[in-house]
Amino acid sequence: MMTAPQILVADVQRHQQQLMALHEEYLGWVFSQLALVEDLPASSPISPQLPLQDYLPTALAAVCTQSPPQGIFYLLQVDGHSIGMGGLRGLSTELAELKRVYLRPAYRRLGLADSLMQTLLADARAFGYTRLCLDSAVFMQPAQRLYRRYGFEPCPPYAGTEVPVEWQAHWCFMQRSLAD
Repeated sequence: MMTAPQILVADVQRHQQQLMALHEEYLGWVFSQLALVEDLPASSPISPQLPLQDYLPTALAAVCTQSPPQGIFYLLQVDGHSIGMGGLRGLSTELAELKRVYLRPAYRRLGLADSLMQTLLADARAFGYTRLCLDSAVFMQPAQRLYRRYGFEPCPPYAGTEVPVEWQAHWCFMQRSLAD
C-alpha cells in the first residue's frame, strides 16, 4: 500500500540527483518522441540529437532555480522516492509559466497531478500573478486534457517560452487567467 505522497519544495542543491533523474526521464521521453517528427528542424539550441546530459544542467537552471515569489519547483515523493515534479517560472510581474508537470507512469491516474495543479495554481495567485501559461508538445494529449480541466485554453506562443521557434508548429501553447 502506498503512503500519502508528499509535495516538497525542491532545492536544486539538496535534490540535484532526484531532479536530474526526473528531468532525464522526462526529456529523454520528449526527445525520443521528437525524433519521430519528420519535419522537425535539427538546427536548434536543443535537439533530439543533442546528448541529453549536455542539456540537463541548462534545463534545471531554466526551470528549478527561481524562489518565491518569482517561482517555485516541487518534487513529489512517496516513501522517500521521487515520483514526479512540477513548478512555476515567473516570466513577468503578471505572467508565470507552468513547467515540467510530470509523474512517472506508475503514479498516473491516482489524483497526484490534480494535487500538484491545485498547489501550483494557489502559488501563482499567492505570488501575485494574474495569468498562467504553459507549453506542451502536440503528442502530450493526456497532459493537455489535464490543463483544459483547469481552465487552460490555446494561445499563441508567448515571450519567454523555451520552445525554439523552429519547433513551435509542433507545440500546443495554453494560458488561463487567475482572476476569481
